[in-house]
Amino acid sequence: MNQSRQEPTSMRGVLWPAEHGAWGLIAEPVLLGICLRASAASFAVGVFCFSAFLFRTPLVRVLKAQRLSSPDPHAVQVHRMLWICTGFMILSGATALYLSGAAWFITLSPAAVLGGWALYAQSRGKTRKLGPEIAAGAALAFPLAGMLSAGGVDRGITNTLTLLLALKTILGILFVREQIRRFHDRKPKVNRMLWIQTMALAGIGLWWQLGPLPGIGCAAMGFLWCRTMILSNLPVKSAKQVGWLEVAFSIGFVAMLGVGLQGCL
Repeated sequence: MNQSRQEPTSMRGVLWPAEHGAWGLIAEPVLLGICLRASAASFAVGVFCFSAFLFRTPLVRVLKAQRLSSPDPHAVQVHRMLWICTGFMILSGATALYLSGAAWFITLSPAAVLGGWALYAQSRGKTRKLGPEIAAGAALAFPLAGMLSAGGVDRGITNTLTLLLALKTILGILFVREQIRRFHDRKPKVNRMLWIQTMALAGIGLWWQLGPLPGIGCAAMGFLWCRTMILSNLPVKSAKQVGWLEVAFSIGFVAMLGVGLQGCL
C-alpha cells in the first residue's frame, strides 16, 4: 500500500512534468517566437528549447536516485526519455546552427545558469522554494530570445521582449502563490501583491516612455494588472481554478503581443 503511494501510477511526473504551470511557461515563449518570427531556424530553436524542457524531469529523477543511492523502478523508461530528448536537442540544435549561426545559442546562456540553479534545487527536494521557482520561470522566458535571434530580429527588441516576458512570469508566480495562500487561508498579503504589480506597471510605463519597449508591451502588462485587481477581490474556490485562470490570462497576454507586434519586427 505504501509503495503505491510513493510511485506514480502513470508516467506523468516520471518522464514529463506534472505541473500545468510549467507547460504554460514553456509554451508562451515558443508560441510567441513562432508568431513573431516564423522561420525554419526559429522553429528549430523552439524544438531545441522544448526538448531541453522535457529533459529536466527525467534528469532530476536520475540525480535524486544517485543522491539517495536507491534504485529507480522506472530507470529504463527514464534513461530512454533522456536519450530521446538528447537526440532531438542535437538534431534541432545542429539545424539551427547551420541555418543561423551560433548567436541564438549565446542568448540562451542566462537560461542555462538560472535553469541550472533551479535543477539543483529540485534535485535536492526544494522545488517549492521561491528563489528556485522564480529562477526556473525566468529561465523559461529565454527561448523567446533564442528564437528571435535565430530569426534575425534586432538584438535590442529581442532583449526587451525577453525581459518583459521574464518580468511577466515572475509577477505571475508571485500572484499565483498569493492566490494559493488565499485558498488555504494562510493570511495572504494581497495588498502587498497589488502594490508590487502597480509599481511594476509604473516602471513598465516609464520603460515605454523611454523608447525601448513597444506600446503593446505596456498594454499587455496593464491587462495583467487588471487581472490582479479583479481576481484579488474574488473568492478562490480551488487551486485548479487559480491555475486555469492564470493560463487564460497568459494566453491573452501572448495574443496581445503576437497580434500587436505583427509586422513590427
